[in-house]
Amino acid sequence: MLLHTHFIFDGPQRPKLKCGKQVKNVPHFLMQCFQELLSAFRFTWHEALGEAEAKLAKLNAVGIIDAIFSDDSDILLFGAPCGLLLIVLMSSSNYNEGIQGCGYDITQKLACYGLGDTLLQALTTLQLVEFMTTFCVNWCNPPGILQHKYHDLAHIIQATTDFLNPTIIASYLELVTLWSHNQPHFDSTVMSCQPDVTAIS
Repeated sequence: MLLHTHFIFDGPQRPKLKCGKQVKNVPHFLMQCFQELLSAFRFTWHEALGEAEAKLAKLNAVGIIDAIFSDDSDILLFGAPCGLLLIVLMSSSNYNEGIQGCGYDITQKLACYGLGDTLLQALTTLQLVEFMTTFCVNWCNPPGILQHKYHDLAHIIQATTDFLNPTIIASYLELVTLWSHNQPHFDSTVMSCQPDVTAIS
């Protein structure tokens, strides 16, 4: 099987905050050396506008690339189905801390009930004030989904709607890529090249 490896690095518009904590928005000190090494071995690479995972997810979604290798599982969530998005919003991710005591077993059952679908529909059709004051209050207390009641968890959910922050949700649904600026072009031409021995030595 013929494989062509392409590397993508985080760009200048990657998030400055993750889980409420400031993230260093400067390139890793080894990045330039690694890029030079990739070029010497004739691998292709480029920098994304935002997070590399978002760009990779977009390239995969439009069929330009066939597989992704990354140690960041958040890549599964960029442009994710509603149920998977709900699970990560309630259980924690790079962008939010989730809900204390709400594990994957609970959120998976909530997602199967269809709460992720109604959440996305409300987010895309309601005004922000109506979304936060009306929809979130009623949506947080759906009856008969779980086998037994989680009273403590219910109080925590009713006391906070931080996990329903539209900005956090948009971070996954609205990918910051070249497509965000109406520049969908990506050179997917695959060429077989020999390494640059002079540069490597």
